[in-house]
Amino acid sequence: MQKFLHLLISLFEMVQGVKGIVNLEYASDCFEENFSALFENSETVPDSFFCFSDMVAFDVIYRLEKMGIKNAQVIGFDDIQKEVRIPKRLISVGTDKRAMAQRAVNVLVSRIEEGRGPRVSDMFGVYLNGDILS
Repeated sequence: MQKFLHLLISLFEMVQGVKGIVNLEYASDCFEENFSALFENSETVPDSFFCFSDMVAFDVIYRLEKMGIKNAQVIGFDDIQKEVRIPKRLISVGTDKRAMAQRAVNVLVSRIEEGRGPRVSDMFGVYLNGDILS
């Protein structure tokens, strides 16, 4: 967890002048209305977005472009662009999904064969578009 927090701090340091953090629930029926409301007051317009997935990040980029906003920083999380062809390049935090899936399968098989086991907590390295950070 410490490495991840360090990564987030590094990402926010990359983005100049972070004003504050706003949490918008993407799955909400009123996401579009809430997103648009962020831009109503020129003094509180966000200049950066850290999204919980690359697909949400691409949607945010689309919405920003549609509103004519070109100078906002958008960072995704999951680096899906390695697996899915996306027309725009995005800064994204990723991890080794194959290693995570293999570990999950091993834990599941172990629990099926041996019964309920202790809680499992693993740490996986993260990277920023291919650069290993931890």
